[in-house]
Amino acid sequence: MGSTGLFLFLLNAALTDFFITSIYRNKTFTGLYTKWDLFTPRKYEINLIRTLTYRCFRICSTAFLLQSAAEDLKRFLLKTGYPHGIINFNINDVLNKNKNKPVEPLRRGYIRTC
Repeated sequence: MGSTGLFLFLLNAALTDFFITSIYRNKTFTGLYTKWDLFTPRKYEINLIRTLTYRCFRICSTAFLLQSAAEDLKRFLLKTGYPHGIINFNINDVLNKNKNKPVEPLRRGYIRTC
């Protein structure tokens, strides 16, 4: 099927010249992030949502994989007490701000460094 990296799951399709990338989580991943009701500044908690969403946007190579990763992120954040409205607002805001940026797929043998 493919090879498993430390942070990415790469699926090499023999018939195409592109990598298909998605979020990979180790078996030890618990899904716990900073809890919403702790004494952490709200800006840190909001930026956690936004940073993880941007990470999903940059790593996932198809819209379907991005949607799946965003749903997983929502589920993990809801489990740690984040309000549903704040999660949805920030995920949608990050995705809408970045939807017009070109993201070209990686070709085999070529790795983008920026």
